[in-house]
Amino acid sequence: MSKQINYYAKEEDKAIIATVLKSVFGQLIDIPYYKSDFSIFDGQVDGRKIYLTEDGREKDIFYRTHEYYDGTVVEVLDYRQSPVLEYSLPFINSNNAHVEGRFYCCSNDLEFSKKVSIFFTKLKKEFWYVKKWKTYVSKSIDVENSLFLSIKITKQDLQ
Repeated sequence: MSKQINYYAKEEDKAIIATVLKSVFGQLIDIPYYKSDFSIFDGQVDGRKIYLTEDGREKDIFYRTHEYYDGTVVEVLDYRQSPVLEYSLPFINSNNAHVEGRFYCCSNDLEFSKKVSIFFTKLKKEFWYVKKWKTYVSKSIDVENSLFLSIKITKQDLQ
């Protein structure tokens, strides 16, 4: 069963997100998309998307063989079989508009899925909900004076 939260946040919100993640999952492990060594998640995120799992769940991570159109064969993360949480970071694009981030999980692991639900519940308390767009907005964003990619959010939209 898949579940996700879409959200807008600023750079300084990464610390809040890391705190909520740690409160639910404890120590997290950064899982590489292409098969290689795992590393401890320290709350710092480089890049646009990372995959996270609980410390001690490394043995439950599965990779599958994938062949690209040019014949290159690699082992890629099987995020349906593995207990992983995809963390796609929001950012501000070159036009100074906020671009949406996402947390997504589609693991068949029921125990991990329950923790993801708890994480979502706690994270939602740190953000405003914009029902019209089914997204969450950080309380640190001045919605009246900010641009959002492909949507318009006003103070009246916030709950």
